[in-house]
Amino acid sequence: MKGIASIRGEKLPRIDQEHFYEVAALYPGTVVKNEQDIKWKLYAQEDSGKWRELRGTQKHGRRVSFTFPQKWYGKKLLVEAFIDQPEIKEPPGMIVMPVPGERSIKRITLTDTNGQRFSKPPKYGQTVKAEIETINMLGETLKVGLWERDTVSDTGHSAADNENIWGADKSYKVSQANGIVSFSFVLDPGWAIKANKSLFEGETHEYYLLVKGYGAKTKYGHQQEVTDEVAPAQNNNTPQHTEAAPKQSRLPAQPTPAPQTPAKGPNPPAAANKPQTTAPAQPGASSTTGPAPVQQQTTVPASGLGVDPAPAPTGGKSATTVQEEKIEGLTNAYFAKKEYTKQTGEAAGTFEYTIGSNANKTATDAEKQRIAGIILNKPELKALTAKKEYTTAEAIKQALTKDTYNKGDKVSFATYKLGPEFKKIQSAPLEDKVYLVATTYLLDGKQATITIKEKDGILKGSAGAALPVLEITEQQMEDSKAKVEGTEKSTFTGTVENGMVKIPIQLRPKSDEELEQWKEKLLKGKEDGTYTYTFAGALTIDDENEKKSIAGSVLKNAKGGLRGNPKIEAGKIAYAEDIEKVLGIKAYNQGDNISFKLYKKEKELLYLQAQAQGEKQHDKEFLKQDGAYFEIGKKCECEERIRAFLRTLRVGEGTGEIIKAKDKVTKATIYVPHDFEKGYTTGFGGNLITDLSDHPRINYGGSTAAGAYQVMKDTWDDAQYAAKKTQYNINSFSKENQDKFSVLLMKHHPGCSDLLSILLSGQTENSIRGRGSRIWASLPEKGDNSRYLFKGEPQPVTPMKTVLEHFDEFFADELAGNSPLHLEKGFLKTFDIPCNCGGNSTGDSNWHHPVDNPQLRGWYSVWAPERSIHSSNIPGRSKGKHDGLDLYAPTGTQIYACVDGEVNEIYTSGSYGECINLKGEYNGTTYYFFYAHLSSVDIVAKDSSGNPTQVKAGDPIGKSGKTGSSATALNANQVHLHFELRTTSARTGGRIDPLSNISELDTDVNKTPNQENQP
Repeated sequence: MKGIASIRGEKLPRIDQEHFYEVAALYPGTVVKNEQDIKWKLYAQEDSGKWRELRGTQKHGRRVSFTFPQKWYGKKLLVEAFIDQPEIKEPPGMIVMPVPGERSIKRITLTDTNGQRFSKPPKYGQTVKAEIETINMLGETLKVGLWERDTVSDTGHSAADNENIWGADKSYKVSQANGIVSFSFVLDPGWAIKANKSLFEGETHEYYLLVKGYGAKTKYGHQQEVTDEVAPAQNNNTPQHTEAAPKQSRLPAQPTPAPQTPAKGPNPPAAANKPQTTAPAQPGASSTTGPAPVQQQTTVPASGLGVDPAPAPTGGKSATTVQEEKIEGLTNAYFAKKEYTKQTGEAAGTFEYTIGSNANKTATDAEKQRIAGIILNKPELKALTAKKEYTTAEAIKQALTKDTYNKGDKVSFATYKLGPEFKKIQSAPLEDKVYLVATTYLLDGKQATITIKEKDGILKGSAGAALPVLEITEQQMEDSKAKVEGTEKSTFTGTVENGMVKIPIQLRPKSDEELEQWKEKLLKGKEDGTYTYTFAGALTIDDENEKKSIAGSVLKNAKGGLRGNPKIEAGKIAYAEDIEKVLGIKAYNQGDNISFKLYKKEKELLYLQAQAQGEKQHDKEFLKQDGAYFEIGKKCECEERIRAFLRTLRVGEGTGEIIKAKDKVTKATIYVPHDFEKGYTTGFGGNLITDLSDHPRINYGGSTAAGAYQVMKDTWDDAQYAAKKTQYNINSFSKENQDKFSVLLMKHHPGCSDLLSILLSGQTENSIRGRGSRIWASLPEKGDNSRYLFKGEPQPVTPMKTVLEHFDEFFADELAGNSPLHLEKGFLKTFDIPCNCGGNSTGDSNWHHPVDNPQLRGWYSVWAPERSIHSSNIPGRSKGKHDGLDLYAPTGTQIYACVDGEVNEIYTSGSYGECINLKGEYNGTTYYFFYAHLSSVDIVAKDSSGNPTQVKAGDPIGKSGKTGSSATALNANQVHLHFELRTTSARTGGRIDPLSNISELDTDVNKTPNQENQP
């Protein structure tokens, strides 16, 4: 074979930037006499997997350039060079996937309604069509203002001198398809009155658009001149323009005095009749102020209303004229947590990093990029988020000024502020503090109201009932106390700012008594009928203890259908305490009956009703569908249990808020108040520690134990904990780090790896005797004795009864939000400690469904959703087996990352089509999440530093489709996402049932979908 064997170039080219590709190798025996014989072609991969040639000017030569437009973002393309015929494969071609480059606003254009440039200035009453082209800003929102120039023409944007004629910026969404925003507006004759007040107005008025987008420089378009008169009235017999023309009354008639002459000087009025229709993007100019304006009145001719041009021919069909876009409304409403994750670019400070190895070369840009990527992924850099800061690879690169860095060298680079973002959450525990959020379009400055409603009425008794909770302040939102003084409301009102209204609330009623009732209802479920129990024989209940015992027996018999009684209906439950209430202290005969309540365990699901008044009343319901409801769950108490354990431990170590002492009279052991903070600077024997930059490593007469938890030098320096200390950013002996190191020991101490799971399941005594006593000698192992000796004598311990009393006291204090510890709230997530109490550990669950409102795919050759589960025994399936979960997802459905993690692999499979494999943790276990049959992949495998791309739960990663074996086999209503949960990174093996292992999926996936919902 002769011809081109391979090419080289950028596999991840940046959108709208020029990239060069060149021939890298020829097949043996190939001779190129003229480089113009080398031709190039570009192909795009379709959903079927086939390559489609992209037409364009034929490129020739050994080295050529391509610039990939916005529409090819994330698409799979093939670049190939050839001499005779292309092979349309890799190699010799190269598969490339364009990725975002610099964000920018490329072009701003103003035209008539047919898209034609104005040949002369338009008149008031006519419609202007605006088009804004962006780069790398798909789906984002632009802020657009229409400004009337009051300064000399072409002097740039000046907010001080010019006027936003709309009063406030309008929001427009960038098209996901082509990166373009298009809208229209009418030149309101009323604007002319304002314009004519300026010193620099002549026979024309000048308007320009000012466009702002996050991460892109503000752009303004050159002005469009508008003649100072009203266009002729539209003939009613020419109905091309569907919008009603402005009424003459919008431009009041005025007397016609001679206009005052503007003061003469170096800045004469702008020349009239200079049509300039296209507004290319320009960088924002500095403000230029002309001389003080002289008050001026201008007569406005009342010569009728304007006519837009007739629509251009469209193949014999009448065209629809684009009208002014005034689409306003409510777009979403949800519960949210505020997280500081938004990269603002605003300077915060500097960070000094110490190089940890030798011979790190940084002479070239590529070497700098590699080292910067390594540094950026270090734990101490990731820990910047705790300070609401971040840095970038580019900032680190700029700081790498030497050619080589060795161990111990310092590098200082800039850090930036993280801004707040309001992240949607799917659940939160009762009493949690969250935000109600509503997003809007073109409703800034308006009032929006949000009402929380129950799906089933578990708390308030009826479906659709409004649920009253507390509205709180931003300051109270940050308050660590569990209870704050809020205002109980059913409907919450806020002002829309920047398209969003945010209202802080606490998920509880005002009354503590009602709160306890809510807790009981959430614990028990919703009342659902009664159960009648029949005694099989005679018995007598003599006291409360017997009543309790009999209630337990009755419940057991009812659950099991024993002693001649029917089984409690499936899905329902009864409680012994309710049975106790109906039992009397008396004799019961054979055949006597008692009746007690039954409950149905249901989730407390909520949805939102949002309302706003704009040009019309907007009223919408959100979250009101299966899989979308918000859930109030049991409050997780795991952090409080760990904190209570640490406070209890410190009592025995002599560093707590109370310590052991002797009563001077009775000589009995008592516990007296103690300075809790002093414990952090206390060494063995009561010695004072003056420097907390590191463990003191001093032998205080028999022991090196130091600090609040009396950690010994050898334990602090143990090599098995070194990496973990770095991981958890324990870089000193500070008060917070002493708390954190004790948690590290509870999780990673040899032989105690299950200490936390035992403690968090409520087995406090077991966790202390069998595990905690291994780490701390002050905790009892057997009886009231330590397992360790000191100088041949048993170490003193706190008696177990007293230990448990202290724990209960501190646990109640922690539940009330009172804690003297320095551990930050949310440390469970920092230490990857899974909740083990059956509650919600955080309101921001680290899980997001792979698709919105998940439901099993139903249609095969027949309706059979049961074939879509993970199983090795599915009648109707080939080999009776299915390795994943098939979720209904019509082509183009948005696919999401389920957890925080990184890209493990992105590849194309003959059977699975376009695939993404993500690695991440769920409840402390590492899994691999596999997505197949995608129509597009919206992420890349590696970032610019060559490291695996990081993802957050809920990040869009691709779209569903028909690729691989499903390309031609499926009808439209059969298209789905094939989703797998794996325990290994391999492409095969390790596949486990997603429903059995991911509780959120098991709960929210609709396993019996309606056929009507999958048309």
